[in-house]
Amino acid sequence: PVRVVNDIWMSPTYTMDVAGVLDELIQINATGLYHAANAGRCTWHEFAREAVRMIGLDTEVEPIPSDAYPTRARRPKDSSMESVRLLDTLGHSLRPWQEALRAYLVEKGYMQA
Repeated sequence: PVRVVNDIWMSPTYTMDVAGVLDELIQINATGLYHAANAGRCTWHEFAREAVRMIGLDTEVEPIPSDAYPTRARRPKDSSMESVRLLDTLGHSLRPWQEALRAYLVEKGYMQA
């Protein structure tokens, strides 16, 4: 099985999606600080489980607590973000992380569109 922490939350973000909104922000001469993350949040375990499911692998993704995988760097338990200012400025936010993950896996040839 693949062992992945299940108590650390994040907002998975596809760099191609961020590049697109950065271009939009540049085009309108936006200034200031923006969070740009794909919509939604998940644990690393949920993210890995979804990637394995999408690819169609028969691999167990085992949830483990983060203290079972010690690292030198201290990590926050929740680094998820909402792109509120981006929505206010552009009128839209980035697509859900699951759709972005699918696009990435298609782009890399791990699955068909």
